[in-house]
Amino acid sequence: MEIKDFKKIDNGRSPLKASFMVHIPEWDFNIAITYYEKNGGAHWFGYPQQEWTNQQGEKKYKWLAYFGEKGKIRFEKALKEKLSILLPKNEDNQDQNYNNEDLPF
Repeated sequence: MEIKDFKKIDNGRSPLKASFMVHIPEWDFNIAITYYEKNGGAHWFGYPQQEWTNQQGEKKYKWLAYFGEKGKIRFEKALKEKLSILLPKNEDNQDQNYNNEDLPF
């Protein structure tokens, strides 16, 4: 797994901290990701999504990428390790260990 086109975003009013491409060479796969962090330690990743408007005129979003729970945990753990080099910070390491699965991250 590689992080490409990393852009650090330091706007004190927004929890958005970075945007980047994740490249998984084993699969020849690329995905655009955003990283968010709030004061107090809450952090999360944003995945590709499509905006649409329902019949009531409300904006809604449909995710365009999905993970199974084990895959998401492993993917985000690997991303956090890569980002710790680009965005040093303190974070809890409470992720589960899935060593016997055949995933490239």
